[in-house]
Amino acid sequence: CCCCCCCCCCRSCFFLVSLLLLLLLLSLVVTFDRGVRDIPAMAGISSDVDSELLTTFNECGVIKDSTPGLSDAGPCWSFVTSQSTSFGDVETVDVEMLHQLVLLSDGRAMLKKSYQTETYGQNPFDGNRKWEMAEGTYTLEDGGKVCKLAWKAHAEAEQKGYKEVREPAAVAADAWTSKGVDGDSGPAIWIGPNPTVNLQELCQGYESQMKRNAERSPEMIGLTEDILEGLGFSKDHLSFYIYKS
Repeated sequence: CCCCCCCCCCRSCFFLVSLLLLLLLLSLVVTFDRGVRDIPAMAGISSDVDSELLTTFNECGVIKDSTPGLSDAGPCWSFVTSQSTSFGDVETVDVEMLHQLVLLSDGRAMLKKSYQTETYGQNPFDGNRKWEMAEGTYTLEDGGKVCKLAWKAHAEAEQKGYKEVREPAAVAADAWTSKGVDGDSGPAIWIGPNPTVNLQELCQGYESQMKRNAERSPEMIGLTEDILEGLGFSKDHLSFYIYKS
């Protein structure tokens, strides 16, 4: 009888443990599924985007509840990378670049880049700063992995000299020039001007940079609504281009 009782108790304990493990597993699955389903809603871009890709975007800090500098524009995806390097023997060249591509939930795409070089060891000191921006539209393909960009406006400004590098705020209005867009031409997206960007490869290749720079945004210097319109940009986007963080 004692053996029977022990067997019954063991079977009951095994059943209870199995049931608890099953409930725990179901809870984890439901939680994960809810989290994945919440990401497209938060991104506000597409419910057809691959769930694993959205999880990667979320981990990299790409998904934003609001657009930097355009709080009334709603959520967006913001891809930000940076590069800082030094090289040279007789002369030392410092290079710093900050690059941001933003995809808004309504199909708008905006890009801005700041680029700075400083060369030491020569007389006079040589420095250069360059700003670049573009805007247009985009479409997503292959579960959101591929982004096709159609640029409508592209412009850049450049300054040379020690003072401008150290104090870049005073940029003349005529420093900005339109670069135009024609077919595949346009601003370089990390690797080149190809209007098709593989967002999955982008995140995989720049994952650590995106996590580190998730809250950064380069400021485009010396812009006004009139300058933007003259370059073919929407004046409503001014607050985005001059936003810095």
